Amino acid sequence: MGRESLEVINIRAVDLSSDLPMVIEGMRDFIARMDYHEFLPDTYEEIVEGLTRLVSLDPIEMLVAEYEGSIVGGIGMVYSPCIWNLKVSIAEEMFWWVSKDAPSSTALRLLRRVSSNAVAKGCKFIVFKSLSSSPETLDKVYRRMGLRLVETSYMGIT
Repeated sequence: MGRESLEVINIRAVDLSSDLPMVIEGMRDFIARMDYHEFLPDTYEEIVEGLTRLVSLDPIEMLVAEYEGSIVGGIGMVYSPCIWNLKVSIAEEMFWWVSKDAPSSTALRLLRRVSSNAVAKGCKFIVFKSLSSSPETLDKVYRRMGLRLVETSYMGIT
């Protein structure tokens, strides 16, 4: 058995009362690796305020990946009616990140968990994003999950 198969990664709902420092540390590390971040909060206090607000909203789910007592990844999803057909529910990724030293299966485990949760919530579609700074292998991961490329987004700072 390989090392990866023996690793225990706990995917669970975020608990800001205990997870906040590690989540913010992970988010800051991820932000530093992004091509753009001008729209993100500047201060620790603004990040805390934003996370606290997000977690309190009903259609929001935020999960973390915990490994050996540390938060090594996280994902935020919003569940809502599809804008074009209100009879159809959709799950859309708001963000996700994995630390550089996380076990290699962490990302896939987070993605699979929210995919399973989306099905359980009755969603017909799930949307994940790929940033310009995302690893090239992410496209292969998404395609292996049965996803297909349907949109490209552009962002500008005004």
